[in-house]
Amino acid sequence: TSAVGRASIYELLKGPTAEEKKLGFLSQIPATVTLNSLVISGGVAKADFSAALRATRYPCVDGAMSRQISQTLEQFDTVDTVEITADGTPFAPKK
Repeated sequence: TSAVGRASIYELLKGPTAEEKKLGFLSQIPATVTLNSLVISGGVAKADFSAALRATRYPCVDGAMSRQISQTLEQFDTVDTVEITADGTPFAPKK
């Protein structure tokens, strides 16, 4: 459901714990990013984030952020694809 997906995204946005950091885990998503909305319907998760998602605009970082978000949501059987937006504008890593 969207509630479980939202909870998972909130955990992702918190970033790694101190223990996870000791183990080498990190997040490319800036700490200032917030989730505006998440709707899951028909196998598609539509996740809209704050404009801070566009803070870096480096292809490798954008790709990593996109993968982190997609993999967090695609772990659920109800999600086949993920559409990511920042303040309503499609977020696609630069090529």
